[in-house]
Amino acid sequence: MDNEEYLNTQYLLVLQAQLINQLDLDGFLAAIEHAEAVAPIINPTLFIQGAGKLEEVKSLAQAAKLFQAEARRQIEEKKITVEFDQVKIKMPAPPSKPYRFL
Repeated sequence: MDNEEYLNTQYLLVLQAQLINQLDLDGFLAAIEHAEAVAPIINPTLFIQGAGKLEEVKSLAQAAKLFQAEARRQIEEKKITVEFDQVKIKMPAPPSKPYRFL
């Protein structure tokens, strides 16, 4: 890894920490739990079709909560900041359509 790759990786980690810090992951996970409880009753076929994707995103959200907790701790302690003019990064193109679940 060269210096530019190192700086880009560091920059992206800090940027992601700041972005994830803003998410309402508790509310998001509560909505997933509600869908898991209600969807099999309301539309069992649709739930069966979407359950795998729902579980994938739930797993990501649970992992993000761990990252969010550490990000919040470091942000509150003023250990991380982002300097937008310091590093040039290559961002992937956003998906052409949103990821659908249920």
